[in-house]
Amino acid sequence: MKKLNALVLVTVAFISLATTAYAVPVEWAVVDGGNGHYYDMLNSPGIKWPDAFNAAQSLTFLGVQGNLATLTSDGENDFVFTYFLENTGIDSVHIGGWQAPGNDPAVGWNWVTGEAWDYTNWGVAQPSDTDGDEDRLTMWAGGLNAGHWNDISQYNGSPGNYGYIVEYAVPEPAILSLLALGALLIRRIRSE
Repeated sequence: MKKLNALVLVTVAFISLATTAYAVPVEWAVVDGGNGHYYDMLNSPGIKWPDAFNAAQSLTFLGVQGNLATLTSDGENDFVFTYFLENTGIDSVHIGGWQAPGNDPAVGWNWVTGEAWDYTNWGVAQPSDTDGDEDRLTMWAGGLNAGHWNDISQYNGSPGNYGYIVEYAVPEPAILSLLALGALLIRRIRSE
């Protein structure tokens, strides 16, 4: 009986781990006009922007820390929208733009990575700064503004927000060398 209970417990543990696993991030390849960065969409209905920001920064892929996605060109914006959001039926996802308090709606926007803010893709009548506290960025997934941006309050989780987009920058050559060295070491240990 104890063996059966242990087997059931182990099975339940594996099933619960499998249901919380994330998909492997997708590369926007340089050969396809991309930047070589990796992207992933994480579902978390109603999550607030600060929580999405912290969650993204807690993730790593290929030894690189994640960040909320910084969409700095039409191509990058289109890639993220087409790959992760188009025809999903969801409302919006958080991305990595923020605005310093007290600015006019269209002034003072920044990317969480410190990259230059020289590209925008605002939706119709955006940014609106409704109630004077919309200083974080989401991307609409559906409707007339699909693929465009909306400024939102960092304090309210939108019931229509279904998660966030994480971006992983290209790994530095030194990191790739360490990963390769680690793989060789593991292979050598296994062969002994």
